[in-house]
Amino acid sequence: MYMNYIPSNIHSIFIRGTHEMEILDIVNNCKNKKSTDFNDIDMSLLKNIIEYIVKPFTYICNQSFLTGIFPNNMKIAKIIPIFKSGDRHLFSNYRPISLLSQFSKILEKLFVCRLDNFIDKHKLLSEHQYGFRANRSTSMAVMEMVEEISTSMDNNEYTLGVFLDLKKAFDTIDHGLLMRKLERYGIRGKAYFWLKSYLDDRYQFVQINDVRSDLMKVTCGVPQGSVLGPIMFVLYINDICEVSKILKMVLFADDTNLYCSGKNLEQLLNTVEIELMILKKWFDDNRLSLNLSKTKFIIFGNRKSINKVKIRINNEEIDRVYENKFLGVIIDHKLSWKPHINPNVCF
Repeated sequence: MYMNYIPSNIHSIFIRGTHEMEILDIVNNCKNKKSTDFNDIDMSLLKNIIEYIVKPFTYICNQSFLTGIFPNNMKIAKIIPIFKSGDRHLFSNYRPISLLSQFSKILEKLFVCRLDNFIDKHKLLSEHQYGFRANRSTSMAVMEMVEEISTSMDNNEYTLGVFLDLKKAFDTIDHGLLMRKLERYGIRGKAYFWLKSYLDDRYQFVQINDVRSDLMKVTCGVPQGSVLGPIMFVLYINDICEVSKILKMVLFADDTNLYCSGKNLEQLLNTVEIELMILKKWFDDNRLSLNLSKTKFIIFGNRKSINKVKIRINNEEIDRVYENKFLGVIIDHKLSWKPHINPNVCF
């Protein structure tokens, strides 16, 4: 069962209270964004008034941590559809932007500060996860993968890399599964109930110009545009690194790349296909969907490769490519970097 991949942390998090100076520092370090929340408050306005309301707001934050209750008035999101391109009458051509309460973001940052300290102290996250972590970047994630592939190429081995694509990963997280995982990581007591309260009874509405839709309840996923959402997602997906003892992984939140090396290509293909089926079960158990049409694989190496090579996941064949973009970098099958430097180069 999927919970077996998460060892139960014997330590539990303690959420200490806050003080006025901590809140003032957080607000003053926020960017002066003009986007307004459902109360028509933007960060610039909040910065102008924070000194006058910091005392009662500090009391509210401390009461929230003390009782394990996230204020309901901070759980409403305003959704603004932003047009991308194409036919303006198609919903799929709009990107929904979620605007949360400005006060919610401050309270979330207070909690994240305490949660990050707990995560770092007990080393809860995999070393292969680079997303939304201090002192880790996309370039470091790319470097880890490239160094492993380069070493295999130097040893005259094939490396089979699979670039997984997830369907709306942040929006499909199961709240019940998330809370059970957080409890195993040591998020218990008031912190557990605070996060549960944070996720429960959330609502959103769509606004176009001055017209607002009715409120609709949000039943799954982590709040888009939130401070807490990314770290909750990272904790949710973290145990994927323990599913396979054979495949190596590099993750940046939901950008997942896995690879495996060997001298026998046929045996390597068979091994990766078996491990992918194990991973597919993990995704199913965790209510996450693989987008197989956008999942690709590359055979890295200087050795002559067989042209007709196939990999299937759940009896569905995934595409073989000779270059692929990973975290903004175009990586090709020989690590020549030519497609990244000159996108017009063809293999």
